[in-house]
Amino acid sequence: MISLVNFLEFFIDRMDRDGIDHCVLRNYEGLPNRSSGNDIDMLIRESDFEAIVKIIKDIDSVIITTIVRRFYVKSIFIYGVSWGDARTAIKFDFVPSNFYWKGLPYLGCDEVFNKMIEVPSSGGMLMRPSPCHEAVISFFSSYLIGKWINEKYQKNVQAVFANNRAEVLQILQGFLSRKLSNSLLNAVIDDDRDAIFTLLSSIKFQLIIGELWKNPIKAFCSAVRHHVDEIKVQFTQYPITNVCFLGVDGSGKSSVISAISRELEGVAKEIFFIHLKPDLKRSRSSVGLVIDDPHSMPPRNKVISIAKLGWWLILYWYDNYFHKHRNATLRIWDRYYYDIYVDPKRYRYGAGMRIAKFLGRFVPDPGLIVVLDAPCEVIHARKSEVKLAETKRQQEAYLTFAKERRNCVVIDTAQSLDRTVNEVLAEVLSYMQVREKQRNKFNGSKRAD
Repeated sequence: MISLVNFLEFFIDRMDRDGIDHCVLRNYEGLPNRSSGNDIDMLIRESDFEAIVKIIKDIDSVIITTIVRRFYVKSIFIYGVSWGDARTAIKFDFVPSNFYWKGLPYLGCDEVFNKMIEVPSSGGMLMRPSPCHEAVISFFSSYLIGKWINEKYQKNVQAVFANNRAEVLQILQGFLSRKLSNSLLNAVIDDDRDAIFTLLSSIKFQLIIGELWKNPIKAFCSAVRHHVDEIKVQFTQYPITNVCFLGVDGSGKSSVISAISRELEGVAKEIFFIHLKPDLKRSRSSVGLVIDDPHSMPPRNKVISIAKLGWWLILYWYDNYFHKHRNATLRIWDRYYYDIYVDPKRYRYGAGMRIAKFLGRFVPDPGLIVVLDAPCEVIHARKSEVKLAETKRQQEAYLTFAKERRNCVVIDTAQSLDRTVNEVLAEVLSYMQVREKQRNKFNGSKRAD
């Protein structure tokens, strides 16, 4: 583990020595000792990004858990940096070369780099945009891209626009007409929200026409690249890392999942919980219900049992492509389809196991599988609703399953919770590094080894 200040000292020093331009865009107050935001936004040149990845990998005790590459921003999630309220991971958003809307640039990095100034609290280590550039960037990052006004920055934006009219107009006229620039400037200063949003369509139209007029082929290719990246993130497994927990009732799944999720906070944009299978009705994390007697209900007939598994299969594949995640996500599964191999009574499965295993061949791979185990007597003492003989049978079945699966590890939960969580943490972080290599190949970029 390394402190944020020590991490930034090494990181910035290496970038400076390698001649890499950099500029912290917002939330720089308190840096390098602390971050006032949830991440650090930094402007760089796109050609320097892989060198930056290499620098981070060279820092001892930190691990890159996820990199999500988009046309307009490249996000790096780093574990092993201590900061804030017991946080152990941090996110960097690198804006590469230009600020974009739908692949069309509206502000270039050279203009920002030429006028950047020191962050006062950093002792010359960090640079920030000029007040006018910062105001324009803060305003357009929500207004143009998200169609909303970020109230956190709006008061400062108004003040800078009002006190620096000529300089702000010069920046705006780099990508908008003089008339439209004046109209937007006045609307922001007056905080006339109706006027601000009325101008939005005209601003977008001018950006499109302006870029098509200057270089239609480049503008078209940039727009295509932007939308391809969005499809990649929103409709594939590219930004997702799946970790699945299996084990007998009483093996400690709930306790371990709760503890490990706290330890992993920040290794992805979101930690999402799913119980057994995706639920089309839920857009948020779901957790399983506590079942006192999982074997109390009789099995369903064969037709209904097979139909149920077929429906599960549809849910898994639908979720594989329509997962609704828009950034790096660690999904933690409490149980998975394979649970039915070990405990069919729990799911009232009344058909043959050969059918269940045949359908299981077509279920999407759940990523890392963590089987939690402990001596049978320990498990039964924790949860005695299931008979000891059945607990032992399930335990042996899980261990046999674990030997037959790739990306499957067995963790002993008879030890203390802290030691168990540390072992699970090491396995998850190791797998996240494997996923990052897979993601890099998917992206087609050169790895920074």
